Amino acid sequence: DVGKGRKQDHSIVGAKVFKIFAQKLSMDSSFIEMGQKIILFHTLMSKVAQREDIYSEQTILKFASHFPSERLLKMIYIFTYADMSAVGGNVYSNFTAKLLRTLYKNSLEVIGNDNKLKETSKRVKNENILMKKEEFLALAKSLQNAILSIPSDFLFTKYAPLSIIEISKNAISMEGEYVFKITNTKSLTIELIRKTCINIGYLLSKLSNLDIVNMDICKLFDGMKYFKIEFRESIDESQIELIESFIEGSFSKKSNLKLTKPKLNPFMFDVDCTHSQEYALMRLKCPNQKGLFAYVISIFDELNIDIASAKLNTIKNRVDDIFLIEKNSNFCKQKDTLIEKLTQ
Repeated sequence: DVGKGRKQDHSIVGAKVFKIFAQKLSMDSSFIEMGQKIILFHTLMSKVAQREDIYSEQTILKFASHFPSERLLKMIYIFTYADMSAVGGNVYSNFTAKLLRTLYKNSLEVIGNDNKLKETSKRVKNENILMKKEEFLALAKSLQNAILSIPSDFLFTKYAPLSIIEISKNAISMEGEYVFKITNTKSLTIELIRKTCINIGYLLSKLSNLDIVNMDICKLFDGMKYFKIEFRESIDESQIELIESFIEGSFSKKSNLKLTKPKLNPFMFDVDCTHSQEYALMRLKCPNQKGLFAYVISIFDELNIDIASAKLNTIKNRVDDIFLIEKNSNFCKQKDTLIEKLTQ
């Protein structure tokens, strides 16, 4: 708290003062780095415990990404207890102690998940950049909160801050059940935001004569999803109207499509039902084939499996697709059925 009384945030000032003082005492650089981090985020644990949902996986991962080792987590837990107890006799109550203990225990469980913590750490870093943008600060507070609550880490780790703002503004201002944008300069790109269910299998089947090189699916807020489908080449402008009719049709057509079955085998799939508390992960690596995406998505639709986010990528005629799937869609119970249908 030596930084209090300054114009800048006292945590930032305190971390700087500590570094200068510790260096004069010739302390070890790793110790200095740890001390700076603890001082910089010394109020974070009490804020998260008392103001946020400490049973939410996203909340836990965001908090734990600041303290990615068991030692750091223990240090901030002890430091928080000391800091709160020093304020006054009633600040550290039994209720507060229970909240902090729960946050500590829940965070301890995710410390070993390095990949997830790194991904969340990237998101937190990009969130901080986003929150400093004038365009973000100009938004209504409700929309700011909605953007920061988006469950898809992928949106924050891949898309630029201004793109995230634009996507979110299009979603919040949407009057109908869906909105889309077609770009056809160097290559054809379809961007789509929907409230109601879309028969994405139907849409992809209608576009199966075009070579898809990338497809993103990101869960937004209020049940909305964002789709971005990128193709290898552009099309004749005269075909744009036909593409629009395919998009509109995907919101009314039922799944009775005769799709070409791709050549797949079980060894091409990698399923991880322990990826996180809320999500399972499925990865598909195989040769690229016409209508592959359409067929895979149609089987997901058939089994009512909800894709929270997806990264469909094709490089040098090889597919490397990653699907993040909500566990509440019973994916893990149906994973064998899913792979059997995809490979039969």
